[in-house]
Amino acid sequence: MKKSLLTLALGSLFAGGAYAQTSVTLYGIADASIHYTTNADANNHGQLAMDNGAITQSRWGLKGAEALGNNLKAIFQLENGFNVPNGTMSSSGQIFNRQAYVGLAGDFGAVKLGRQYTEGFNFFGDYDPLTIGNYTGNSWMYYSLTQLRRNNVVSYGGSFSGFDFGASYGFGETPGSFTKASGSGAGINTPYFGVRAAYNYGPFGVGGVYQEIRDANGNKQQMWGAAGKYSIGPAKLFLGYIGGRDHTGLMDNILNNAAVVTTNANPAPNTVGTAAANA
Repeated sequence: MKKSLLTLALGSLFAGGAYAQTSVTLYGIADASIHYTTNADANNHGQLAMDNGAITQSRWGLKGAEALGNNLKAIFQLENGFNVPNGTMSSSGQIFNRQAYVGLAGDFGAVKLGRQYTEGFNFFGDYDPLTIGNYTGNSWMYYSLTQLRRNNVVSYGGSFSGFDFGASYGFGETPGSFTKASGSGAGINTPYFGVRAAYNYGPFGVGGVYQEIRDANGNKQQMWGAAGKYSIGPAKLFLGYIGGRDHTGLMDNILNNAAVVTTNANPAPNTVGTAAANA
């Protein structure tokens, strides 16, 4: 059997000569908490425990850029999540489970290849006044509907005169099909498509997003939403709507909708936020 392979390669080596201006940044966050839970088991016993991530998830990473000329640069980011209480990785089988991408950035925007945040998560992150990083630990609604991150994604993002755009496509890598997922666990490859758009002018901002992800049978989970924000002095008002429909059976083929009204204020040096949702 004869096989042919067409490859488009995009990489950044960061080992160039003296003419290249290169920067590499090592960064991280370590966050842990001690909490007490009542009725922690079937016998209604209380539990005192140490947990990872009171406000945000612990992580460390590397990110860098190398100038290529004409305002073009090669970029990369590798980010690992870990647990402070015991030092383990937050995801088995993935060293860089949070982000792992390489790309090109310039006046046109940025193109990235690898494991990345979904367009839904990117969009609603800009309209979250509470800025809660630990979405799972704090039961924040955006996490489950936006699906957070996907593997094997090529994305584009750019900002021009107040307009902000983003689009992503994820490869399922199933032979003979563009709509069926392959693999399992941390290595799952899910067909994915997402697009977002927003406009910001002074204190005002508004936008919308749509995305869908498919399983091994080609069935899809859809998510859509719209949101707006307005700044009044140190305070911001956020209004939003997020919805989704599941066709995979994972969530009983139901329609999920939620309306969100939120505010925050920034009396230096702190931020105070409130949120109300009707789901």
